[in-house]
Amino acid sequence: AGKENFAYVSIPGSVTEIAPTAFEGTTGLVSVAIPAEFANLVPAEKVTSLTLYGTTLAPDALDGYISLQSINIGKTVASIDAGAIVGRSTLTRISVDSENPYYTAKSGALIYVPEKLMIAGIGNCTVPVDGSVTSIGAAFVGNTTVTSIVIPEGVSVSDNAFEGCTSLNAVYYAGDNWDAFADRVGCPDGVRVYLYSATQPTEAGDFWYIENGTVKIWW
Repeated sequence: AGKENFAYVSIPGSVTEIAPTAFEGTTGLVSVAIPAEFANLVPAEKVTSLTLYGTTLAPDALDGYISLQSINIGKTVASIDAGAIVGRSTLTRISVDSENPYYTAKSGALIYVPEKLMIAGIGNCTVPVDGSVTSIGAAFVGNTTVTSIVIPEGVSVSDNAFEGCTSLNAVYYAGDNWDAFADRVGCPDGVRVYLYSATQPTEAGDFWYIENGTVKIWW
């Protein structure tokens, strides 16, 4: 059979060199497992599922993956440029090998473990409230699916982090001076804001708290 009939290809992480012409004539790939360093060699227009081995994912490595729905990060991947993943409207799932010491994924949040930094938010993801995230980078930029975002107490957020979040309608916020924060992170107008309160508030307004690791609303 010709290469055009291949739907799946798997190249182990031990491979250190792939010829630029290796995939010439391959037009039907939908599932690929490959070292991250060579992901850009794949005819990727139809690829929906991608597993990455190797060590480094460059910012432009996935530029051709316009149909990508799921990514699995292998245990050896140690460096991911968030620009390769952030803002992908087709992506609905991301997972990380449990033996990877550098990255983990929780409810659509891709986290760089050594710094407790959330580097990407996939689809209508949630920010973990279990202490595994202490800072949020440009994780939500261009995310047109996410409808609500939780900012736990003590979690820092980078400038313009919510830019392009056109479906965002609620933010659960645990910091000070909401207006200044909203302006700095590029929060869309009209978002409903819930302010954190560890105890039942006595004043009127929208407030939230955490119970057993779950966000709750004070009524």
